Amino acid sequence: MTAAAFAVRLYRIDAPVADWHSWRQADTAAVARNFRKTGFDILRPRYDDFSNIQSGKDNPEGWRMVEFPLYQSAGYALYRIYGGITLEMWLRLVSIGSWMVAGLVLLRLVRKYAGTLTGLISYGTFIFLPYGIYFSRTILPEPFAVALSMLSLLFLDVYATRRTKPNLVKNAAFLLSAVLGAAALLTKPTSAFVLFPAVYLLLKSAPVRIHVLLRTAVFAGLTLFPFWWWRIWIAQYPEGIPVYTWLLNSGNIRFRGAWFYWLFAERLGKLILGYWGTVPFAIGLMAYERRNLWF
Repeated sequence: MTAAAFAVRLYRIDAPVADWHSWRQADTAAVARNFRKTGFDILRPRYDDFSNIQSGKDNPEGWRMVEFPLYQSAGYALYRIYGGITLEMWLRLVSIGSWMVAGLVLLRLVRKYAGTLTGLISYGTFIFLPYGIYFSRTILPEPFAVALSMLSLLFLDVYATRRTKPNLVKNAAFLLSAVLGAAALLTKPTSAFVLFPAVYLLLKSAPVRIHVLLRTAVFAGLTLFPFWWWRIWIAQYPEGIPVYTWLLNSGNIRFRGAWFYWLFAERLGKLILGYWGTVPFAIGLMAYERRNLWF
């Protein structure tokens, strides 16, 4: 199943960056290309737009101060080490590999908590859903961020459930989970939504509540501090920060008709589930375990 999922994503992997969301993919790829052109500087990523369209300020240096460029750095490193194919193809392969890793982690976690059959169905849906096939081979940081988020949850699950393991193993899993979670948030802040189950895992990690609250605070601090630091750092380059306030409930659209239509009908119902997928989705919502609603 994994080999087939990988194979279908290789279709036209050498195609120009001119498909859906081409402008966003081109901007992401430009950061990696400029690592090659102007030298590797992960703290000062650049792209090829020198205009004031993105930020409202002239950007003659081409600063690209959005997400921390871990994804582009991974693609650039593979390109430098192995070569053989274009940098854009390496970036696509990083996205594909990331999705495969995320799917395998999903399989392990769902199989553990909901059974093997449910795990296989979840895994198959995740790797073969057409929406996922397309976006998991784009030059965008999201697949990389999803993989980091899922790996963070995996190690946190090891920490929360392996009570018989030595403290060294549990503490190492906790620290690694926090590091991966921090990397996910740096790669894409929306990883916070994927990381939300960390709350459940932390709360079930120990019966002594004061310890749980302390560990939760430590985990939150470790994962959020790098993102906070990055936001402080990029504030030095306002011309490289695209306008983003329109994302924060611009025009008071939240919870209005257009908001529900855009998110649930257009994105979830049409693009992601392809209309017919809403049937098993609805069945799944109705089949929750009332005895374990928190889970």
